[in-house]
Amino acid sequence: EITLNGINLNYIPFEVLTKKVGFINHSAYIFNGTIEDNLRMGKFDANEREINEALKKANLYDFVQSLPEKLQTNVGEGGAFLSGGQKQRLALARTIITNPEIYIFDEATSNIDVESEEKIWKAIYELAENKTVIVISHRLANVKNADNIYVLDKGNIVESGSHKDLMMYNGKYAQLVNHQISLESIYKENVIQKEVAISEQ
Repeated sequence: EITLNGINLNYIPFEVLTKKVGFINHSAYIFNGTIEDNLRMGKFDANEREINEALKKANLYDFVQSLPEKLQTNVGEGGAFLSGGQKQRLALARTIITNPEIYIFDEATSNIDVESEEKIWKAIYELAENKTVIVISHRLANVKNADNIYVLDKGNIVESGSHKDLMMYNGKYAQLVNHQISLESIYKENVIQKEVAISEQ
């Protein structure tokens, strides 16, 4: 059973649920039209202050201001004229403008560049200061600052606690973290070796 503020999810009308909960996954859809059109999908009657505030919280305001057409810039079908990171931040701004009580991020930064990923995570943790934020991620470095971490194994919760507590427990979570650190270390070494090989040629 899933409840929201003690009420079974099945008894909450969908239109009410979508106002309470904002959802962003790794491939959030961007509609053909302008940046402003996409933002107003979140809140049709949003005023200028609300739009700018949402863009700032999503770390997209400076980018929009640098464009000749600013909010009237056409993004193309599916956001074709934007980078992956810009699309995700626009989707985030569109969700922020609805002002939900709960944000759910499902692998929201899995398909974007490192710089955009950092900007989105900065925005996520700023939102978490005043909102409930649920993050679903295979990249454990992204969740180590969470108040509570739930570790799923084959659909079952096997561990829960803070990053520090789970690392001390030295169970499934600690194994996964150490494995990812090891893999990232090997990857960095390979990149450095390739760069050295190229420079020697």
